[in-house]
Amino acid sequence: MSQFFLPSRFSQMQMPPEPGQPFQPQASYGQLMPVCHNLDLMMLMVERFMRADAALSTWAEDAKRCVEFMEGKQWSAEELKAAEADDRPTLTLNKIAPLVRLMMGYHRQNRVDLRFLPTSDADSSEGVADVLTKTVKQISINSEEPYIDTEVFLDGILTGRGYYDARLDFEKNDFGELKIGCKDNFTIRPDADADQYDPRKWGHVFEARWASLEEIEYTMGRNVAALIQPLIFSSGYKGGVPSDILESINEITPWRGFGGGAGGPRGRGTGR
Repeated sequence: MSQFFLPSRFSQMQMPPEPGQPFQPQASYGQLMPVCHNLDLMMLMVERFMRADAALSTWAEDAKRCVEFMEGKQWSAEELKAAEADDRPTLTLNKIAPLVRLMMGYHRQNRVDLRFLPTSDADSSEGVADVLTKTVKQISINSEEPYIDTEVFLDGILTGRGYYDARLDFEKNDFGELKIGCKDNFTIRPDADADQYDPRKWGHVFEARWASLEEIEYTMGRNVAALIQPLIFSSGYKGGVPSDILESINEITPWRGFGGGAGGPRGRGTGR
């Protein structure tokens, strides 16, 4: 693994604005990144991502195999190739999937709804508790939370990790409304130094997902797209990131899309 030396990585950081003043990145003509986004800071983010990715790989290898065993893919590629060469059939007696479906049934039949109750606090009352209960129920209905709970629970019993994603959605309401979703646990890279289950106590967390260059330009801006473009259209220059770093970063995940494995393997696992 490459070693990173980040001298004076904060020496060129732009100072935060005064209270109440908008943040204005300082970037000169022809400069791809503002001063606050210097190359040292980018390399620091790459180093953190690599450490988080290496920590995730240890878990992802076993988690991917657990998912594939539940789906009936219990023969390795070498075993299948050897059986085909010897003209022998491959039979799979999947005893894991029925047990998983049984546990999923227990989970669905024993669901409980969140209910608020007043406490001894002077500001609490039955009316406030009833309003909060109905509000949470409405959020649950809009987010289709029973399906989200089932998906997170299935991820948890198969791999040991399941993630909720709750955030404000402004698609239908200018003031925002709470939407709850489920994250693909193979794309979430927690802080490698974290020792708490609460994500709020993590130093950082990375989420990886596939995106086109046009989407990156629309979301992050033309400057960021210019930094990413050499990674796509060139096999030599890597936009300031050493090539051995990029080649070591890969995604270990079972197939999650509706296309199944029709596209062939991608990366170290059957990619997404």
